[in-house]
Amino acid sequence: MLVSKPVRRVLGLSAAIALLFGFEGERALAQNLSTVAVAPTTVVGGAATTVTGTATLSAAAPAGGKVVTLASNNAAVTLPASVTVAQGATTGTFPVTHAGVAGTTSVTITGTLAAVNKTATLSVTQAALSTLRADRVAVPSGSSLLLTLTLTGKTPAAGGTATATTTNATALPVVASTPLTGGTTTPTVTLTAGSVTTPQTVTLGYTVGGVNRTVVVSVVPVLSSLTLQQPTVLVGNASTAVITLASPAPAGGTTVTLTSGTPSVATVPASVVVPQGAYTAAVPLTGLAAGNTVLTATLSGVSATATLGVSATPGVLRITTPQNGMKQAATLTATVFLNAPAPAGGVTVNLTSSDTTAATVPATLAFTSGQTFKTVTVTAAATVSSAKTTNITASAAGVSSSVPVRVTAAAALDNLTSATMYV
Repeated sequence: MLVSKPVRRVLGLSAAIALLFGFEGERALAQNLSTVAVAPTTVVGGAATTVTGTATLSAAAPAGGKVVTLASNNAAVTLPASVTVAQGATTGTFPVTHAGVAGTTSVTITGTLAAVNKTATLSVTQAALSTLRADRVAVPSGSSLLLTLTLTGKTPAAGGTATATTTNATALPVVASTPLTGGTTTPTVTLTAGSVTTPQTVTLGYTVGGVNRTVVVSVVPVLSSLTLQQPTVLVGNASTAVITLASPAPAGGTTVTLTSGTPSVATVPASVVVPQGAYTAAVPLTGLAAGNTVLTATLSGVSATATLGVSATPGVLRITTPQNGMKQAATLTATVFLNAPAPAGGVTVNLTSSDTTAATVPATLAFTSGQTFKTVTVTAAATVSSAKTTNITASAAGVSSSVPVRVTAAAALDNLTSATMYV
């Protein structure tokens, strides 16, 4: 179609082109890529922050839309291959995925349409340490401690690094530059407690992304205690001690060595095994002669002790009362227990009251052969001017036990409850 010069003069150049090619031809000339932008422009790598990219045309897209190709110059930021600006629209949005980085990284995002490039810059910063948590507050020697580092974003895909410090490298050593698993917001670190003979308080510090956090942990000896089932046994009688560990015994169990300071008084086995997964093990012991001996359990250089008394005659195991008080002029019944049945000929237990103006007891209590416990009457003073407390003590063969008894002038007893005292 030819457009005459008079027509061009009347309509002008743009109208003449429209007549020649149609109005869509003029619109197509104006559909250029105007800008590419991202929001926000700064983000912590791998954080939950959503970043959106926008491609803007200089005019509305035609039928079928316009496709803008996309590219990133750094693997820390990934994009779809392209974004389509829909028919009639001037903008199209696309997701921007960001990963963890080892330091602040400037990433260029490029959009291309008809050989025209437009760029936007996204600053991706390193994730910092938010919290530091230990899986327990006390860890036995030789056991593992799990630390969890919570970050504000993710570690780099290839892995990250934390700077670590400890106030006691013997009790709880650390790796100064600790590697962290890649691509996670909660990397973990496993430490192994060193050998200690007494509890040690250790402060651990970790730094990621310039932010430091600390946690306080106690490292305790693996051998916790050695306790006696009863403090005194009779000559020729058997009893039991209990070994307690600070943590469950590992696979194969844990062997604890044992000694008796005076083997002629009482004997123990050379060692005992705490079974796998258990905290405790029983130690059999036998009284041989009257006297005292110190029993010692040893594990990984740590020792626990207990003193065992061996008596030729039964001693007092404990004395109890049904309540720990009574009013003036009243009585109550106490029960005395022996640590073994009374032998042929019986046993005499001595009784005392620390304050006879409060209450009195008989001077002795006789056990006949075979008896293991017997009752005795505690008598309150006829009158007391104010509340008084006396200790009632039973003793035999050098072993004693006491229980407090409160005597009041008032008719009502003040919060009186049962009491039991052990030796």
